[in-house]
Amino acid sequence: MAILLACAGCLATDQPLIIAHRGSPCSIPEETIEGFEAAALAGADYLEMDVVMSKDGMLICRHDITLDDSTDVLAHGEFAAYTRTEAMPGGHNITGIFAADLTSAEIRRLKAQQVMPFRDHSRDQETQVSPLRDVLRFAKPLVESGAVLGVYIETKQPSWHKDIGLPLEQPLLDVLDAEGWFKLPQGAIVLQSFEPQSLRKLHDLMQGRRLGPTNLTWLMDCADPPPSDGDLEAFAEYGTFIGPDKVMVAELNETAECGRRKGCGSPGSFCAGRLSRSVSENATSSLVVRAHSYGLGVHTYTHRNEDMFMALDFRSDPAAELSHFAGRNGLGVDGVFVDCPATAVAWRQQEFEVQGTATVPAGGRVSSHGTCTDSEVCTAVTVFLSLMAGWAGSRYLADWVARAQQALFLRYHRLSDDGTAATVQMTGSS
Repeated sequence: MAILLACAGCLATDQPLIIAHRGSPCSIPEETIEGFEAAALAGADYLEMDVVMSKDGMLICRHDITLDDSTDVLAHGEFAAYTRTEAMPGGHNITGIFAADLTSAEIRRLKAQQVMPFRDHSRDQETQVSPLRDVLRFAKPLVESGAVLGVYIETKQPSWHKDIGLPLEQPLLDVLDAEGWFKLPQGAIVLQSFEPQSLRKLHDLMQGRRLGPTNLTWLMDCADPPPSDGDLEAFAEYGTFIGPDKVMVAELNETAECGRRKGCGSPGSFCAGRLSRSVSENATSSLVVRAHSYGLGVHTYTHRNEDMFMALDFRSDPAAELSHFAGRNGLGVDGVFVDCPATAVAWRQQEFEVQGTATVPAGGRVSSHGTCTDSEVCTAVTVFLSLMAGWAGSRYLADWVARAQQALFLRYHRLSDDGTAATVQMTGSS
């Protein structure tokens, strides 16, 4: 282990977190192990996912409580009778085949697929729908090796799950505890929800079981009123971050040329609108300033590469948008949820002139580790591990060797959003 540590020299600089939203959905179906692996290879800090419950009480990684859009469930005629309409606590209806109506064994038969029609569908039917437990087992060695900081898990529609007798909070803590995640550094787990009562329940359950402490993020929908100072102060007593829609931080004016659909967070046909205050005005964000005053970090969602999700001001350049929100001279955002993690990591390396992965967040932003400063040492370690793998008779030793090799590859290689491999520069500068 001492040899491995010799390759992890530190070089600190403040920079925003890169949160791989649903994995790497630019090129791989969302919320799949393959997508999370690509995000880690790209250099993301956190692997972000959502959890819903199956009929038999297993937590599944899916963004929606219905399976129609993100899986091939509609191609399975045996499940057609499960289509129904459900009234949600917020007053709207959702129609589809609900994960809560299928057993975990039935869900395992499904294949994941791209949700957005304009993205790459070449990996459709190749990836499985995974239980949270499997994703945690995949991700834990990455956290232990320092390849990623941790997982960022949302309780999806927790009030609805509670109403149908499948509450999410206790089972979520159970699986995290069973898989040893509470023994990892505090930054290894971030739990998030749009419903503060779910976060409060998670906090209270963890205190009662003496688990944690764990970071909590209050997600905010732009359709809801912005939080008051009292709301922020109350959440800061037990929470860590807020996660607002990016239009709550940099407001947009709708423009006819964008062909924008109704809804504050919806994309347009060609763009999302124009900034109410242009980039050149050195605008500040009241929400960011107020959150910081209560010690809360700010993580905005969702930053995507396609121009229909961006303001016209950014001229279809995702790096320009990221700089406006989280750059050196930006709005002070501490982390960004991104669909294309390789794009965001490349932006951060250029914006902050630093290589490598980040350490546990303190106040919302992170300190970055430089990568290996001696390529000969790292090559020697890789060869050493390969030789060990050749004679390792113990299954446990073989597993350790495989994890160490994976960690080295993740530390010194990065993937672009289209899956192309590249070796990162083995020096860092602040």
